[in-house]
Amino acid sequence: MCGPRLGDCLVSGIILWTGALLPAPAPGAAPDSNLLRPADTPYGGEPAGGKAQDWLLAIAYWLSYGGEPTGGKAQVQFDHASEFCAAAFKLRLSTPFPGAAIFYTTNGATPAPAAGIRYEGPIPITGTAIVRAAAFEEETALTDAAARTYLFVPDLLRETGQGWPKAWGTNEGKPVLPHYRMSAGLSDEPASRQAVVEGLHSLPALSIITDQENLFAPETGIYAHPTERGVAWERPASVELICPAGGAGFGVNCGLRIHGGSSRRPEESPKHSFRLVFKPRYGPSKLRFPLFGPGGPEEFESLILRAGNNDSWLHPDGQARRRAAYVRDEWMRASLRAMGYPCVCGCFVQVYLNGRYWGLYNLCERPGAALLPPPQGGPAPEFDARKAGKIEAGDQVAWDQMMALANAGLEDPRHYEVIGQCLDLVELADYLILNFYAGNADWDRWANWYAARPRTPGGKFRFSVWDAECTLGDLGACAIDRDDDQSPLRLFQKLSENAEFRVLFADRAQRLLFNDGPLAPGPAAERFRALAKAIENAIAAEAARWGDYRQAVNRYKTGPYERYTPKDHWQPEINRILTRYFPQRAGLVLDQFRERGLFPPAEAPTARRHGSTLSLHKVEPPSHATHAGAPKSVPARAPAPDGADQTIYYTLDGSDPRRPGGTLSPDAIQYDHPITMSPGQTIKARVRLRGSGRPQWSALVEAHFARP
Repeated sequence: MCGPRLGDCLVSGIILWTGALLPAPAPGAAPDSNLLRPADTPYGGEPAGGKAQDWLLAIAYWLSYGGEPTGGKAQVQFDHASEFCAAAFKLRLSTPFPGAAIFYTTNGATPAPAAGIRYEGPIPITGTAIVRAAAFEEETALTDAAARTYLFVPDLLRETGQGWPKAWGTNEGKPVLPHYRMSAGLSDEPASRQAVVEGLHSLPALSIITDQENLFAPETGIYAHPTERGVAWERPASVELICPAGGAGFGVNCGLRIHGGSSRRPEESPKHSFRLVFKPRYGPSKLRFPLFGPGGPEEFESLILRAGNNDSWLHPDGQARRRAAYVRDEWMRASLRAMGYPCVCGCFVQVYLNGRYWGLYNLCERPGAALLPPPQGGPAPEFDARKAGKIEAGDQVAWDQMMALANAGLEDPRHYEVIGQCLDLVELADYLILNFYAGNADWDRWANWYAARPRTPGGKFRFSVWDAECTLGDLGACAIDRDDDQSPLRLFQKLSENAEFRVLFADRAQRLLFNDGPLAPGPAAERFRALAKAIENAIAAEAARWGDYRQAVNRYKTGPYERYTPKDHWQPEINRILTRYFPQRAGLVLDQFRERGLFPPAEAPTARRHGSTLSLHKVEPPSHATHAGAPKSVPARAPAPDGADQTIYYTLDGSDPRRPGGTLSPDAIQYDHPITMSPGQTIKARVRLRGSGRPQWSALVEAHFARP
């Protein structure tokens, strides 16, 4: 017998994994918002420390109060929810309309009297099946089409593609060879087979059901024409989120498109990304569901299913395939959120297309208003938004003005002040440091970033990472010298001409790369480790589905052409990033900043608390020889100039001890003994170097003095 609905499944299964226990809700009671919002959960869903189970618990709790499939008008009722099934059963359908006839299909087609099977009694479900049903009075539809998915794992493992198209369209006059089967050898390797079974059950399943012609019709199928774009290439579909043990998280009718850039081309990748769009013509105008957990968005006009081409085993380049981790883009977005900025939320799901397993996908929001801070009361403003070189909302007037100002040069303090009125300089510095730290190698005016500003007086542009799959690669990668007009790279190159921006950039690097900053070795690695942990079982199913494609089906571009497996390829890359990249990268990128005048030779002071007092200490850097050859498990310390006098200055009023231009603030206090602090006070401190030349300042350190 198939299992319960998603909420029951999560409550009975995942709670055992987390070791937590939810109180049983009273009949008809409302969810407790405190349970839904753990205190350590940042914006976007995943709680601090990578506790993904917390938001799963929240979804379980929400569903235990009766979360149901969402849609438009009434639907045919199914007596079994969508689920993974262990045994055959009989499916019963019913309708609230007396005398109405129910028609159903099992091939993804939209049910209708002329194109469906009339329901006369229970339907035997003996293997993987997709059922769509609607009620009619003669030719008039009384209900929306409803869909359910019943997955039998043995059928998924035996998939051969029988009854499916022999080609996925054509490319340059040649048929695009399809790929349906799971890897050969599963039946002969019990351990591998079991790993795949566990992988299929390890994540929520997202089932997409649509007429087969919508996908593969030679003239109109979106999968047969993946490079086509726009509303004309949007098709109706039903989508369900399914718990591995049974039950729908949500079920909704929506529009379906192919999504992406170069990955749309069949030779680049046969596993295409999808976009789900919610419009009244299909069903509800928005999906309403806490998809990304407590604190995250709960309403969606659109969602993206990212196939992750550049961070997958389908990449055209053999060396890139060997470095597939499947979590790079999600790590970049999670890192921007860890810095305190709104950013696109995401999670991982296993996707099924008309009942066939299609692979591991990253389900996420579509960028847009999510890039901007939520409004503080009142209606949300209109905004200008751009996906690299493409305008997504608003117009280009403010953008053109900003870029013209930057290209005219920003060394002059007056020009720098003006551009700060239309560009969030602090956020831009943090965004740039993240991309430089990750060694982003696929980032220019045309691709892989978003920018947005509210169309209000004083509205400033902010940037967000997107499609950042070419990151966390070579340990010594340097992206600082990249430049391209009409992009954040050009803004950086022009801003770096200004001395005050270089100070700001150094201050932000100090905050992000040192101590427990988001890009310090420990926090950066822990964030990545949590994401890898989330898919470590699921990756076995992805390997079975697509791991041999470049070897067995399409040997495109460069080799080696291998059969990719978690043990031989994915796990070694995860280990490399965790044990080599994160421990050393902060020190190496800091060296790159120093070499280009973006980080000062003076080391920032350190602070130590003793009860109600705070002591500040100058850092004694190692000798140059030790610095050059030392392992960079923490950001490297540079030697101070010979003969330099180092003095610590601080303030307690929130101001900077350094004034613009480099002079000493009249409010700065020279440190010479421990400071007695009051609760709620904030200290800001720098080291000033005075030698034979112009005084130099360290980066700024800041600490808030809370109650003991």
